[in-house]
Amino acid sequence: MSSNHSDVVSQPTASDLFKYARDICIQNVSIDRPESDLLSELETILNANPDIVHKRDERGHTLLHFAASHRSPVFCQLILKANPQLVNTPHIDNGRLPFHFSCYQANIKTAKYLYHMHPESINTPDNSG
Repeated sequence: MSSNHSDVVSQPTASDLFKYARDICIQNVSIDRPESDLLSELETILNANPDIVHKRDERGHTLLHFAASHRSPVFCQLILKANPQLVNTPHIDNGRLPFHFSCYQANIKTAKYLYHMHPESINTPDNSG
């Protein structure tokens, strides 16, 4: 029996998993993709690869920055379960915390949750002051 290289399935890299998790964090909820399904997918990825919460995209965002901007507090809670210190992680370029991202996007419920997790963030300036 000869080996066929096209039958080999490569494992996703950490970068691939990060991009997929990022897409979950920014994807619009729909009838076909309810929030509970997206949350379950993210949880599966994070349970199998908890270190991806420390990765950043090419622009300096962590998964928590994406979730803070686009998702309900339960997404942030799931990410922070992997590392609670991420709540105080500034964006590389602009120095904004996840709390700042949620406020900028008027994501009020998530902003309240992140404030509760890190009240000092309200007085933490970004790189603009």
